[in-house]
Amino acid sequence: FDTASPVELAAQVEMIQRKSKRLIWVNPLLGRYEEGFIDDKMAPVLPYIDGYTSAHTLESLKQLEKELIMN
Repeated sequence: FDTASPVELAAQVEMIQRKSKRLIWVNPLLGRYEEGFIDDKMAPVLPYIDGYTSAHTLESLKQLEKELIMN
């Protein structure tokens, strides 16, 4: 887990997003824990990312491929 608070993390992600054409967040924990556990921590970050996907199964990696191909 990230050690910064969600607000601090959002500020850092916003800075990265301004320097990026597109920002996709790949979360290996998404899908492993109950829904809402990670979402609460990610809520402040979501406005600054263009895609949010998991990476915990082969199926989720296929979804990542779709995200990468989009643009």
